[in-house]
Amino acid sequence: MELHGYTCSVLCCARAEREQIPLPHSEQQRHVARQSARRRHRALAWSVAALAAALLGVWAWWNLVGSRPRVVFTLPLSAQARGTSCELLGPTEVLILQERRVALVDLGSGRERWAVPVEAPVQVVRPVPPATRPVTPARAAEVAPLRADSPLTGLLDDTESEFDQQDGAAVAEGGLPGVSGPRLLRAGQELWLLLPDRIVALDRQTGQRRRDIPLPPPLTAFSQHDAAVAAVTGASQQVRTVTRVSLPEGAVTTIQLPLAGPPGSVGAGVRASAGTRPRATALPTAEDAPLQEEFIAAGPNIVHMQTRLLERRVVRRPAGQPAGGASLLESGRLSAGRSLDAARELLAEMRGSDGGGMVDEDSSRYRVTLSRLCGEAAPDWTGEIIGPPRLAALRTVDVLLGGREFIVFSKANTKRWAAKLTYPISWGWTPGRPPCAESADALYVFDEGMLTCFELASGQVRWRFTSGGISRVQLDGGGKVYVTAHATEPAQADLPQAVNLLKRPRPVLLQLDPASGKVLWQLTDKADTCILAGRFVYAARSSSGLLSPGAYFNLYRLDPASGRELWHYHADRWPRQTGYYDNSFLLQWPEAAQVFRFSTL
Repeated sequence: MELHGYTCSVLCCARAEREQIPLPHSEQQRHVARQSARRRHRALAWSVAALAAALLGVWAWWNLVGSRPRVVFTLPLSAQARGTSCELLGPTEVLILQERRVALVDLGSGRERWAVPVEAPVQVVRPVPPATRPVTPARAAEVAPLRADSPLTGLLDDTESEFDQQDGAAVAEGGLPGVSGPRLLRAGQELWLLLPDRIVALDRQTGQRRRDIPLPPPLTAFSQHDAAVAAVTGASQQVRTVTRVSLPEGAVTTIQLPLAGPPGSVGAGVRASAGTRPRATALPTAEDAPLQEEFIAAGPNIVHMQTRLLERRVVRRPAGQPAGGASLLESGRLSAGRSLDAARELLAEMRGSDGGGMVDEDSSRYRVTLSRLCGEAAPDWTGEIIGPPRLAALRTVDVLLGGREFIVFSKANTKRWAAKLTYPISWGWTPGRPPCAESADALYVFDEGMLTCFELASGQVRWRFTSGGISRVQLDGGGKVYVTAHATEPAQADLPQAVNLLKRPRPVLLQLDPASGKVLWQLTDKADTCILAGRFVYAARSSSGLLSPGAYFNLYRLDPASGRELWHYHADRWPRQTGYYDNSFLLQWPEAAQVFRFSTL
C-alpha cells in the first residue's frame, strides 16, 4: 500500500495511467503522505507567521499608542476666572473650585453635573507691603498641607512664580493668608471644602449642602490630618475658638482657649511658615522670648504645642571648605590643567564676599509643652529639646523634631522613645511633607545626610542609608520605600556651600527594600518628584532652560518593579496644577485643564 496503493505493481500503475483509468489514492501511499505533511507544515508556518505579525503589531501599538497618555477631556478656563482650581476626583469626575462657585464636571458627557454658588464673607482687605507679603498657598505650611499629588510640590519650592505675586496682593485683615476661596479637604461620598468662614460638605451626586460648620472669623490657623481637620479662629478677640472636625463622619468638637499673649504678639498666633530658614540674628534672648503656639490636627485629637526659648545658643561654622595653602590665583602658577581648581577658588571667594561663607545652626534650648485637645483626656507633657521644635503628626504616632534629635509620642501623649541623628534635620519641610514616614512596624526619619529606619515600637535602628539632599520619603501599598533626593555627599550637610564642580547635586529617585535598606532601583537626572497613585508610579520634574529661556515640564511613568521608564510626556511650560488618579492625570494650564488617560493591562 505504501508503494503502489490499490494496485499490485508498478506495471499496473503505468497501465492505468496509460489507459487513463482513474485510481483512488490511498492515504498510506508514501508520496501522498508527504504531500499532506508538506501542506500541513506550510499551513502551520503561515499561521505562526500571522500570529507573530499580529503580536508584533499589538506590541508596537501598545508601546507607541495604547499605553501612552492621550487627552480624553479638555475644559476651557476663562481668563477672568482668577484663582480657578481643578481637582481630579476619579476617572470620570473633575471638581472645579472658583472663588464664588463650585462645580462637578462629568468627563463622560463633558457637562457639569451640578454647580452651586459659594457665599463670600465680608472681609476688610488691606494691601500688603512687599516686606511683609504673606506666604502664598504654594508655601504656606500652616495654611493647608500640600497633597501628595499637588502641582506645587517640587514646582515652586525654590522659584517664585507670577501666580504667587498675584495671590499675595492682599489679605483679609486679621485672617489667614491664602484662604480666599473654597479648598478641597477630602473627597468621598461627601466633598469637604474649606471656606474662609466655614467648613461645608456637599453631596457628591447632587451638590446639595449636607453639613455646614461655621467658623467665627477670622481664621488664624488651620491644620489637616487624614482623619480630621483643626481650625483656630477669633484671635482678634480675647478668646480663641478651636474647632475639630472628624472626617468623613463630620463630628464637631469645639473648645475655647484664652490668648497666650496680647493680641498681635508672636505668642498670640501661629509660628511662621516652615519654608523660611530661621536666622540666628532674629532669635530673641531667653528673657524676651515670647511664647509660641501651634495647633496641629493629630487624628483623634488636636495637639496644642507651646514653645519657649530657654537658652539662646547658635553654632557658627564655615559653610564651605577652608582654603588650603596659598591662593592659586595670586601665585602666578595658573595653567590650563589647574583651571578647575582656580574656578573652585574663585567661586568660594565669591560666596564668602557676600556673607555666605558661614552658616548658623540653631542649637538653642527650648521648653516644649504638648497638650491634647478635643479628644480623650490625656496628661500634658513638658520637656526640653535642642533646636527649633516642630511636630509631625503621623498615622499612629506623633514626632517632635528638633535640630538633631526627635521624640516619638503616642496619640495619648505618652513618650515612647527618643533618638539622635548624625546631621541636622532639614529646615524646609511642611506638615504635608514631614522628614519622617510611618509603616506598620517602622519609622523612617531622614536628616540632611542620612535616612534611618527605626523599629516603631522600640526605637532600635534597623538600617541606615547614607545620602545627602533627601527631600521626601514615601511608602506604597506593598511597603516599598521611595526616596526623593538630590544626590550629594553626606559631608555636604556640614558644608552646604562647599564648591565641587565635578560632583554637582543631581536629582535621583530610589526604591529601597524596607527590610534591609538595599537599593532596588534608581532613576538619576530625570525627575525630582515622585507621585504614588494607587499601583502606578509617576515621576515629574519642572525645570528652566539653561541656554535658552523657557520652562519645561517632564512627566514619566515608571515600572514599580524595575524603575524602567514606560512613557514620557513633555511640555514647554509648567502646569499651574496637577492631579493623579490611577491611570488618569490632570494638567491645568492658564487657558484650559486637560485630563489624560492611558491604557493598562
